[in-house]
Amino acid sequence: MEHSGLSVHGFSEVVNNRIVELDWAHWDRSANEPAFYPEEGEPEGYIMDRAHSPSMAEQIGRFWHIDLARIGQQDASLKYIGPEPSVDLFMATNKGYILATAKAKAWIEANCGEWVDFKPIEAAIQ
Repeated sequence: MEHSGLSVHGFSEVVNNRIVELDWAHWDRSANEPAFYPEEGEPEGYIMDRAHSPSMAEQIGRFWHIDLARIGQQDASLKYIGPEPSVDLFMATNKGYILATAKAKAWIEANCGEWVDFKPIEAAIQ
């Protein structure tokens, strides 16, 4: 993403406190149910029920978190109301949805399309 040409507020390095060995890339994503569920049935159990693997953490290297700017608001219908965003990925000040410009959507779909889904929203630029 660093060379994508997209503008964001910034990046922060992620602290790899719990990196586990879990071969999720080979899971059958077309299956109605996963091959197994964590003991308590919550998704975070796939990670939290396993021990940290220093060797795996070293193998995968560093991760970065996108620091999203908080701009404008979203109403009950999720319509964005606010100024023209100065960045390509951002969040409204009152909601937790990640909002993307058309430029960001096109780049993400081209590079990560099978992992993300976009929903159109209305915008009232003020």
